[in-house]
Amino acid sequence: MKSILFPARLLSFILIFCFIVSFLPNERAYADSSSFHYQRFPESTVGISRPEIGFTFLTTTFKVENISFQMLLDDQEVKGSWDQAASSYTYMPKVDLQPGEHHVDLFINMSGYHPLSESWTFNIAKQAVTSVPASPTTEQQQGLKVVNDYRKLFGLQPLRWSQDLSRAAQLHATYLQNNQVDAQKVSLHTEDSSKAGYIGETLAQRARYVNYTGVGMGEDASFGMSSMNDAIDSLFDAPYHRIPFLMQEATEIGIDREGSYFVMDFGFNQQAPTTQLVVSPAPGDRYVPTDFNGHESPDPLQIHRGAATYPVGYPLLAVISGQSVTNIMLDEADLVDSEGKSVSILHDTPNSDKELDNAVMLIPTKPLLPDSRYSAHIKVSFMDNGQAKTLQKDWSFQTEPASSVGKQKLHENSDLYIKQLQATGGVPHVVTFKLQESAFTLDGIKLPARMEPVIIDGSSYLWVRDLAGALGASVTWDETKQAAIYTKKGKTITFFTNKAAYADENLERETQTPAKLYNGTTLIPVRLMSEVLGARVQFDDKTKVITITY
Repeated sequence: MKSILFPARLLSFILIFCFIVSFLPNERAYADSSSFHYQRFPESTVGISRPEIGFTFLTTTFKVENISFQMLLDDQEVKGSWDQAASSYTYMPKVDLQPGEHHVDLFINMSGYHPLSESWTFNIAKQAVTSVPASPTTEQQQGLKVVNDYRKLFGLQPLRWSQDLSRAAQLHATYLQNNQVDAQKVSLHTEDSSKAGYIGETLAQRARYVNYTGVGMGEDASFGMSSMNDAIDSLFDAPYHRIPFLMQEATEIGIDREGSYFVMDFGFNQQAPTTQLVVSPAPGDRYVPTDFNGHESPDPLQIHRGAATYPVGYPLLAVISGQSVTNIMLDEADLVDSEGKSVSILHDTPNSDKELDNAVMLIPTKPLLPDSRYSAHIKVSFMDNGQAKTLQKDWSFQTEPASSVGKQKLHENSDLYIKQLQATGGVPHVVTFKLQESAFTLDGIKLPARMEPVIIDGSSYLWVRDLAGALGASVTWDETKQAAIYTKKGKTITFFTNKAAYADENLERETQTPAKLYNGTTLIPVRLMSEVLGARVQFDDKTKVITITY
């Protein structure tokens, strides 16, 4: 069982993540010439007054057929139903069960096998509800879409909405909010029985309380974000907590929030259908973040003390899943930039990092450059059902020119996003500025501009920092030269404000439209941009829109 607490780090707001994955234990097992494992439910206190009551074969070495059941609930015979595909026999009460203890007797007859009898008890909580909402709210639907946007990006099956997991998430988020749990002192995925709204100390106990009958579940929680979209996106960027998004074992999810507390509960199959390697960023992605600020604990750099400081480059992940995958080893790993130069990376593996079970993490020691292409290679070896196997992947991706553009584009239209990353050849970026508007668009995404474009002496000017942000560049001010220093992909341009010239690298050139200091800020004329930045610049006099294509 993994438990992770995320303290605030270098952020203007408190951002806490917790993630835990737990496979619910089988209560008993029976063997007779062939063997099987099974689960009975419920077996503890549940908060549903009409809980699903039943028995599921989890794994078998025989074919379940010619089977019959007799179930007694509180000594009264009830009629359940057998689901051959799910290997499950279940009964749903027609009326609310009274709070307190209830007793189940189940008798099973299978052709060719000894009869099996099972007896167990469970309790209905005093505050139990009849049922939970079957459909998600508008906000929950949006959260489900955001999660499945990522699943689609990586070619994974979408997660189904689970009303039971949703109830678990809702009750836990309410507990956190009502008790104002301090995420810097207490784990967000535990509950204190002395506190109001307690339903179970552990994730497994809370799963039983809502009568969740799946084999395993995971919990992801955050605190301090203003919206569900932001909370989920931030969880995805945190490398330890990106892992469940990339697991093919995940099948369903419940999401809820209360105040600034967000809870996501994943439901998992016990075994993956096939052995698979999923890498992140997604192959061909054109809008990968450049860096990671370290708002995660355990700290991804904890085993690399002194080797790097935040912010680091956006972490890469390789998640390996399969029916019996163990002993994962990293054999080879490499990350190179567009010029073929190796990028310094740190390796976190299950051998070196006790928080990793089924994944390998690669952390660039420095932030990646914006609007730049990178190529990655990874090779892993492992044991699968007792056999030694290897998997490897070579792929490339491109960083986004400006922060958050990729996430906005993905969630705006995931199908179009994926279609564009699959397109061959380069796809140009398009930026539009409109005079007297405090925003600009980058590849169709609206971003805030710090200063409106202006017209001076008949020429259109843009603030150099807005321009750099739109073109995936950086800019600094040189007081001695009275110049703005523009840098992108190793190319440096000096825009002087005290003379009619600019410098391309170290070569100074004259220009009729130099940069200007205007109210203490550096403005760049559109005409000069077209001369030196290698971008195609157009100005529509009728609409007053400046369009930059690069």
